[in-house]
Amino acid sequence: MDNYPPRTNEPNPPVMPLFNRPPVMFKLTRRRAILTISLMLVFAVIAIISTWYVMDNRITKQRTDNAKSVQVLQNIISDLKNQLPQSKSTLPTMVLSSTTGWQTYSDDINGFSLKYPAGTLVNANVVNITDGSVLFIKAESMGSISEASDGLDAATAQKDLAAIQKGDPTTPMASGLASSFKLLSIKGAYGKQFIVTNTSTCDVQFDAYAVIYEGNYRIILSYKDYDTSGLIYSNPAYFTNTDSDCPNQTVWNSQNSFYSDLINYKTDALSQTWFMDFNTIVSTLTFTK
Repeated sequence: MDNYPPRTNEPNPPVMPLFNRPPVMFKLTRRRAILTISLMLVFAVIAIISTWYVMDNRITKQRTDNAKSVQVLQNIISDLKNQLPQSKSTLPTMVLSSTTGWQTYSDDINGFSLKYPAGTLVNANVVNITDGSVLFIKAESMGSISEASDGLDAATAQKDLAAIQKGDPTTPMASGLASSFKLLSIKGAYGKQFIVTNTSTCDVQFDAYAVIYEGNYRIILSYKDYDTSGLIYSNPAYFTNTDSDCPNQTVWNSQNSFYSDLINYKTDALSQTWFMDFNTIVSTLTFTK
């Protein structure tokens, strides 16, 4: 026989209803809920902070990369500017002289006119001139340019015109100071200007040139100041009398410095007047054909 406990007729104990459970069970359930919600909030805050941190790093890196790219481009632009020959630039904006009382020169054959200061000689014989300014004007067709030396010949004229049309005024001519070759802005024509400070080691000159090409013609303007003694006396910093090649003579010490200061209004009044008058003469050039 199986040894089972004897059955009784007593009923099973009743199940306690939820609302009749002890208060301790409610407290445990509520604490778990609060703890769960708190953990979820903590994880959410951590996730938000992590996302913000990652995005901020990406933005910062992008800004840094952009700044580096901008700097690289600026360096490239700066290098390109430095590679451009400074002599190809045009002159700074020049202050022009008043033309009140100036004389008018007209060339009806070649079709142009210009103004020049009263008292200035035009195409004068300069054998005995030791003071004042002389304006030399020469116009001729490109096909009839007389053979000349020092870069003023017909072949050089053709080469010079082609270069100027491309924005390059540096074709050498007339012993011009290399740093002074600048483009001229002339309506309906091409041109350049430069100054001549000497034609030999022991020479001192103050001569400003403009070479203009209009149609089939070349016009050369030369404005020379013959008061070299006064100009030297007023600008001693640019001259020396200790050059071994030119004993007992005052010669140029720094022609490039003189030109740089001349176009930036740092030289004396005499040289400034000479150069301003020259620029004003060029600015009055008008073609009548």
